[in-house]
Amino acid sequence: MENAIEKSSKVLRNLIVINHDRFKGYQKASEETSEDSLKGYFSMYSQQSKEFSTELEKLIPDEKYKPDLEAIGLGGKLRLAWMDLKVALSGNSKKGILASCECGEDLIKKAYDEILENETYIPLEIQVLIRKQREKLQEAHNKIKSLRDQS
Repeated sequence: MENAIEKSSKVLRNLIVINHDRFKGYQKASEETSEDSLKGYFSMYSQQSKEFSTELEKLIPDEKYKPDLEAIGLGGKLRLAWMDLKVALSGNSKKGILASCECGEDLIKKAYDEILENETYIPLEIQVLIRKQREKLQEAHNKIKSLRDQS
């Protein structure tokens, strides 16, 4: 049976991995679009994910749970959503790119929500950070959705 440190470490590790997926997805979107306004948003959200990962990594109580992001292979719901982004990018459709980004945002929000629903074993300091990041993810989602709806 896992103790609280192991559970917290695994939660943080999973959030770091999905933020890494988000980082890579937005990086790819930024590279592929020709619209400067979109490049700015994609770059900003990519950087946001990098910052989220750094914040989360600082709170991992057990070093053995720090993920090796270079060794992570393909897999997982969020990574698959970002793979869909690559398909949308092939046609460089603004609406398609934004729809794929929104799908990725939906999945990362869901991952955060599932963790927050089962937070009893997570120390308060970690809960506070996860809630703060979740709020920022909602703001990003709303912006991406708004941009998609305008296209």
